[in-house]
Formats: sequence, structure tokens, C-alpha cells
Amino acid sequence: LASSGAVYGQGEGYNLDGAPRGLYGCTKNSDEKILSLWSAKHEKNGIALRFGNVIGPGCRGLIPYLLAHAKKFPEGQTPALCRGHGQISRDYVPVEYVVSVITEALQLHPSLEPGFHAYDVGSGVSLTNREVGEIVTDELDKVGFKLRIDWDAPLVVGETSSTVLGMARTWSTFSQVPRPDRGNIEKAIRDAVRSGF
Repeated sequence: LASSGAVYGQGEGYNLDGAPRGLYGCTKNSDEKILSLWSAKHEKNGIALRFGNVIGPGCRGLIPYLLAHAKKFPEGQTPALCRGHGQISRDYVPVEYVVSVITEALQLHPSLEPGFHAYDVGSGVSLTNREVGEIVTDELDKVGFKLRIDWDAPLVVGETSSTVLGMARTWSTFSQVPRPDRGNIEKAIRDAVRSGF
């Protein structure tokens, strides 16, 4: 099951509060419950992979939003609107890492004990939307786009100010997959920007 760190709600690492806030997190939580019941009923394994904010070429979210805005206003004449005063923190994870974990999960699946298994698929690194915005702005500046960002929009209903995953269990289980670090994350952000041209 392609699940999400949004099932946790608010927090970082092992201090996540386990209470999804928005519709997306609630639906993923329901999906996991269905998979858990199915696994118990049929005595089979079900694996839920709880993705962080997947980044890289072709991904969705903050980066393509900023890129599209810069293309529309290349001189920075109108600022992009972003929420939370630039302090919203997320677990940004390169798409290559996500693919590697999915591949290893498919190989691991037959060897697991029957039942429900959930693994976080993130980096364990906290980046704010302002930090991401600065990297995107820098990369756009190299190709002549002037991105301005207004950070004063409030959080929307159901949005958390911080969700960063605890990765120890995943890293011990998926030991063949190289762990992403801040350098990998920044490269994935820059690759996502460059791929948009």
C-alpha cells in the first residue's frame, strides 16, 4: 500500500502524535486499517509504505508549484503565496530512495510473517518550506528567473506545521538501500527544478 506520513499528524521522529489532521491523512489511515483487517482475515502479509514528501523530476507539491509560478512571472513581479511563515517542516525524500525501498519491499514480502507491516519511507531530515524555497529560488536564478515568495498565508484546515518521519525501523529492515542525507535531498530539489525546463 502506498500510504503517507500524513497518517501520523503532527511531530517529528518518534514524537509524532498519531492523529491525522486532514482528509488525505484520514483516508490513508483508513486504507491501512482495511489492509490490516485483510491481512488478519487471510493470514497474509500486507505492507504499508508511509511516504514523506517525495521530490525529484515529475513529482508534485511545493517545488513544481514554485516552478510554475516563476514561469508565469519570470521577473518576480507577483510573489508566490506560501503558508506558515516559512516554518512548515516536512520530511523531503528523493524519489530514487522511494523506488529503492519499494523494490526491496517486493523482494522482502514473501519472507515476512503474515500480518500488517508498516514502514516509514523518508529521510528523517527536517526541512522547512522556506529552506526548500531558497534552494528553488537559487536554482531558478541561475537560468534568469526571479522568484519572490510571500510566506504569510496561514495554514489550511487539517495541515500540520511539522511532520518528519522516524526512520530507524525502516533503515534496519531495508538495509541494502543507501540512506538519503541532506546533500541527496538538496540535489533532488535542484534536479526537480532543472527537469521543469
